[in-house]
Amino acid sequence: MGIAGEIYTYISNFLAGRTIHVGVGNQFSKVVEIKNGTPQGSVISPILFLIMINDLPAGITDVELTLFADDSCCLKSGRKLDVIIRHVQNSLHILAEWCDQNCFKISFCIKQWPFFFLIVWKAYVLH
Repeated sequence: MGIAGEIYTYISNFLAGRTIHVGVGNQFSKVVEIKNGTPQGSVISPILFLIMINDLPAGITDVELTLFADDSCCLKSGRKLDVIIRHVQNSLHILAEWCDQNCFKISFCIKQWPFFFLIVWKAYVLH
């Protein structure tokens, strides 16, 4: 990517050696090192995330992929349900491969597939 020098050192130090533990009442979990991701609430984290996912939409052409923060959505329209499903499934396969190659963990938590239908009515006025 071409990042070197002081900026590389800053980013490395920013992402390295981070730990977390959870507390409930006066009980705390053991401390665990965080090996991926960026800290929430920092100014640089969203920038690093956007740099990391910059090439995400490149291989996905059969559907419209929308991105907002760390959420994404695949959208597809068409007249044949089997074609729509095939395009969405192919795109999800490409997305899963990209996530594997880039060490992202993906959560497919789809509870339902929303389908929207557009019905066009033509009105004719008789004179």
